Amino acid sequence: MLQIRSRTLRALWLGLAAVFLFAVPAQAANTAYLIHDRSDVSRSIFAITGALDEGSAGMLLLQQDNDTYPLPVYRVDPGATVTLQGGPAQLRAFPIILSGETGDVNWNGELSPSIGQMQVTLANGSRTIAASEFKNYVNQLTGAYIHEVGAGFRLNDPGYYLINHTSGGLLPSSVVVQVVGEIKGSAMADPPSAASSAPAAGHSIPPELADLFGPVTPTTVEAEQNAAPVLVNGKKIRFDAYTIQEGENGFTYFKLRDLAAALSGTDKQFEVYWDKSSGNVMLTAGNPYTMTGSELTAGTAGKKPASPTTSVIYKDGLPITPAAYLIGQNNYFKLRDIAELFNFSVEWDNDAMCILIDTSKSYTP
Repeated sequence: MLQIRSRTLRALWLGLAAVFLFAVPAQAANTAYLIHDRSDVSRSIFAITGALDEGSAGMLLLQQDNDTYPLPVYRVDPGATVTLQGGPAQLRAFPIILSGETGDVNWNGELSPSIGQMQVTLANGSRTIAASEFKNYVNQLTGAYIHEVGAGFRLNDPGYYLINHTSGGLLPSSVVVQVVGEIKGSAMADPPSAASSAPAAGHSIPPELADLFGPVTPTTVEAEQNAAPVLVNGKKIRFDAYTIQEGENGFTYFKLRDLAAALSGTDKQFEVYWDKSSGNVMLTAGNPYTMTGSELTAGTAGKKPASPTTSVIYKDGLPITPAAYLIGQNNYFKLRDIAELFNFSVEWDNDAMCILIDTSKSYTP
């Protein structure tokens, strides 16, 4: 095992703002997840073999310094490999110990690489070594070490692992890999309750982990079109909006692309990108919105079924959890959640019976 200084998950997670990860879905079991650089979608930065799903199996909350950080989880068979793609970089792997609904990274248990070659900087200069020999050079390092393309790890033991990639001056980017199988010992004693997707048939998971990625059945609710007038910076704009009852209160949900289109050109503009391969939605603050032609059209009066969106939502590379529903083929977000995310004012004018959006004012709860 390699002895290293602990790095906070906050640094890892903030790194996603610089290099944002998403996976090309695996087509069948035993194929590979290809993890890509968000800034260059043609460039894979590492690959994970032994895929058991067509994409990530949900999110796992990792805990550090009293904060939690959700990372996507990719499930694999024992013996799966994680190997560097694209160009030389550091690729690191750490075990994760589950505790209830969260995971703690065992920073001192860093895995030793076993595949491919590495470059190490020693007192007498740089040297190319077999990755499997790296453990013998740890105490001799006088500078950086780096994995060559194809170098990496073999994950034989069932459990959860933090896989961390960094290149040049970019902050690390990470995913979680779950090696599916019977986990011996009591390292994961507390039963987690977060749910995402069911384990593949033919692979056993111990009872204490059975609910971590159990099936999710979205709850369908009723959404009724809301035709209340909306003024954006004093200009009347027609939105396709719905009211969804939550307990005793009704909340207004707006089509995400309508809001982006209406705010484009203001100080609070944001871009919307939908990744077809993963189904995830990416929001980028400050960028002008790219119109698709379906924005700001009148909705159909009446009621429609709405189910919680299954897309993972990211803002500036970081995952967020706004209230969101899928109505028809579009995602609708609670207006106040978007207002808080991008810091603009939303008010209800009771005299004029209309919604007021003002991008010159800050959000007020």
